[in-house]
Amino acid sequence: MTPALAEEYATIAIDGGACRFREEKLPLPRDASIARATAIILAGHELGLLPMASLRMLSCISGRIVPGAEAFGALARSKGHRLEIEDRPDECEVRIVRKDEVNPYVFTFTLAMAKKAGLIRQGPWIEHPAAMLRARAITGAVRAACPDVSLGLYSDDEVEEIQTKEAGTALPASVVRMRILEARTIDELLAIKPLISALTGPERASAIALGVERKTAIEAKELAPEKEDTTKEEDIPS
Repeated sequence: MTPALAEEYATIAIDGGACRFREEKLPLPRDASIARATAIILAGHELGLLPMASLRMLSCISGRIVPGAEAFGALARSKGHRLEIEDRPDECEVRIVRKDEVNPYVFTFTLAMAKKAGLIRQGPWIEHPAAMLRARAITGAVRAACPDVSLGLYSDDEVEEIQTKEAGTALPASVVRMRILEARTIDELLAIKPLISALTGPERASAIALGVERKTAIEAKELAPEKEDTTKEEDIPS
């Protein structure tokens, strides 16, 4: 897979509406979308995924391309390993039998483990707990039993969790707003994303609105005729 061929696939996917990123509330410019899709396709090719499968199974979070749980499972099966998934109330168990071994590896992720890790706060863990338990069980099992598949990668929801934890205790809303206003590039704005996510209630909504305004201002400056736009962008959390 050459970069030129990957870009051709990406262009077809973007122009055909077959690829939509998480920024769909504030769509990326066409060139930026094609660049991001091209990078995802190339990363997927290294993992053994076809172009459209890469666009379905991989995400780009803060400039880092990461696989979802679906990709972890699919890649393990493509290597000949057998996965058995059992959903239970408040937990999910994944059994993996490697193609070169007889005994299964069993990994269970429970709601209690998620609560202990501080994951049960809002968003998908509140709205779709069973799906999130399954995702964590799959990625945990594949990482432990099939390092030849996981290659040390974290899944998309794990990366978001790490970013949130790195932000630590929520900073005062006034400090977060000042950092938003001081951001001069999209990358600098993305670095503030975990701080915004750590806020709650009206303060979080206000910071999101300010972030959207700042993103629009940065884009307007970067897309000016005298300056080419080569910056990768991502939506403010909502």
